[in-house]
Amino acid sequence: MSTSSDLLSAASAAPAPAMRPMAPDIVFDPITTVSFSALMAILRRSLWWIILLVLASLVITAAVLHSIEPRYQAQAVVQVAERQQPLPSDSPTALQQSPPVDDLTINSEVEAILSPAVLRRVVKQLRLDQDPEFNPAVSTGDAPFLWKTVSGLMGRLREYLRPNPQKIGVGDTRLVEDRLARATTVSAKNRSRIIVIEVTSFDAEKAATIANAIAEAFFQNRLEAKLAYTKKLTSWLDGRLGELRNKVTQSESALSNLRTSVGQYTGQTTTPVLTEQLSQIARQLTDAQAEQGRIAAKVDQLGRLGKSNFGVRASDDVMASALIANLQEQKAQLATQRQEEQSRLGPKHPDIRSINSQIKQIEAEIASETGRITHNAADQLKEITARVTRLQQTKSAVEKKMDSQGISLVHLHEMQAQADSDRKAYEAFAIYRDKLAGLNEVEQPEAQLLSAAIAPISPSYPRDMLTLAAVACITLLLSTAYALLRPSFDTRFRSAQDIAVVLGLPTLAVVQRISRNRRRQALVAEGIRYLYAELENTLLSRKPLKILFSSSLPREGKTTISTMLAREAASDGRLTLLIDLDIRNQRSAQPLHGHGHNHRGSPAISFETSLHVEPTTGLSILSFRTPLPQPFKLLYNQGFWEEISQIMARFDLVVIDSPPILSVPDAKIIAGYVDKTVFLVKWRATKRAAAIEGVRHFRAIGAEICGAVLTQVDSQKRASYYGNYIRA
Repeated sequence: MSTSSDLLSAASAAPAPAMRPMAPDIVFDPITTVSFSALMAILRRSLWWIILLVLASLVITAAVLHSIEPRYQAQAVVQVAERQQPLPSDSPTALQQSPPVDDLTINSEVEAILSPAVLRRVVKQLRLDQDPEFNPAVSTGDAPFLWKTVSGLMGRLREYLRPNPQKIGVGDTRLVEDRLARATTVSAKNRSRIIVIEVTSFDAEKAATIANAIAEAFFQNRLEAKLAYTKKLTSWLDGRLGELRNKVTQSESALSNLRTSVGQYTGQTTTPVLTEQLSQIARQLTDAQAEQGRIAAKVDQLGRLGKSNFGVRASDDVMASALIANLQEQKAQLATQRQEEQSRLGPKHPDIRSINSQIKQIEAEIASETGRITHNAADQLKEITARVTRLQQTKSAVEKKMDSQGISLVHLHEMQAQADSDRKAYEAFAIYRDKLAGLNEVEQPEAQLLSAAIAPISPSYPRDMLTLAAVACITLLLSTAYALLRPSFDTRFRSAQDIAVVLGLPTLAVVQRISRNRRRQALVAEGIRYLYAELENTLLSRKPLKILFSSSLPREGKTTISTMLAREAASDGRLTLLIDLDIRNQRSAQPLHGHGHNHRGSPAISFETSLHVEPTTGLSILSFRTPLPQPFKLLYNQGFWEEISQIMARFDLVVIDSPPILSVPDAKIIAGYVDKTVFLVKWRATKRAAAIEGVRHFRAIGAEICGAVLTQVDSQKRASYYGNYIRA
């Protein structure tokens, strides 16, 4: 019995097998052809489970829809009216007209509809705080199971996120208002003044009632706000009237005292003509001075614009002239025509020159009209200035005549004018105060209800048919996409084309999966015969032919394929030897009892070989026994290979079964002593990365791989991939 040290020394002393030239690296073709027929085949192959997925999704969706309580949506349509002034247009307060309703105003109204004041009014009016739909605290327990489950989960989630929520006092309806706001949708229709109020509820009548109540509450809120503003304005007018009343009283009292001191009483005719004449002259002078200022400003504007880059044409009078506007429009049309035709005819064309002359003529007419307007303004200023001078001279003459009556008389007239002005102001405010009091009785809100909400007939949520159709379409699209993309992510071998593209090897045969079915047994035999036919040409050229069957991983059919091929060759009349060198499985290597012996002077290692011939096929099977605790170390001994070589020389074909090359390195050693290597790939099981690594190991030691065999193929499933015409 040899020791471990002797065995290791023998393994190191054994000559290495002859190395063949390195094979070229595997070349991968990243381009795969995808045809319409291939896609249709994939869809046909996945049709049933796609249908099952769609049906399952429809059943689940229908069950969920059945468990969901339907909701109804009612709509109320509101139109926002133009804003009106709280006072008539001739109000003495000189209030400006309110701006027209725009998008900003409509958006403000949309937000105002969902204001707390409106919601609080609706909650109080309809007593929604006693409705379980809006107040979960008074829930009756009649809600659907799914809804109660979801509500319970949401409540637990809120308690987990906020373990100490704010306490709500008794009578506080903020939570109810919040639920009502979430059930209400308010939106403006396009760019109009139409606002749509949509309310969603489990009850159709309730949804319509709430929508109408929200619209009515909004109207009342707006009306109350408007009445409050009017009341505030009325209060201000009352205060102002009191001030004016006191002022009028004081003015008339002071006027009466001055008349008494001057000696002029009501009904007296002292210098009435001069007084009336002076009053008329003063009014005329005031009007003339105002007109003078207006015309002077116009002349000043024309003068300044004449010096600026804009010219006189930018003045208001010039711009207001219909003739100049007409001439400007003609000029713009001619300029446009010149721009359109100049690129086509050129700047020197007669038509272009004609247009230029017309434009110059129009500009001359505009300049003439502008000059005429400027000249007229200057003449008007001279005329009004002369009139003001004459009135001032006349007024001075009349005042000189009245100097004899004293300065007190002048003060008397001024005080009279002031008293008259105060009384007029008081009377005007009193009139408008009475009008405003009348408006309060007929005040209308700034919006109106165009269409009241009615109870809907069908629920708005969930939409059963639409939801089912959407789920069916989505499931169909996703399952179809998965079915089409699934082969792209599959890294397993399915056909000879995959072996050729990925490994760069020809497929010698496709062997079916062994089954008790007679038809499948016949297909397996046909695959073995096909493999034997592929190797027959090599058998004729080389004797003995030593073929190694190996794979990248275990359980890929090495022992079965090698045994069946050896039997097929033996049945054909060839001297065939089958050697199982998968020694680690301990099927053929059994320990010897007693002492061993040395072979041909090899190092101290003992083994015994024996040939067994099958009587039915004539196949010779080589087995051996060894006392080594690790029998696979026989492969490292040169004496073992010399003994095996002498036995193999007596046969035409030697078939060797070996362990997988990625599991143990035994296949590398065996490959150095054989002529051909057949690489086995298991159908729909062997990963491409494992097969590539296995082939790389064989080619790294120079092993000659004559081809690959696709093993354990399911004929029916393979036919579904590539058509029913594929049988083997």
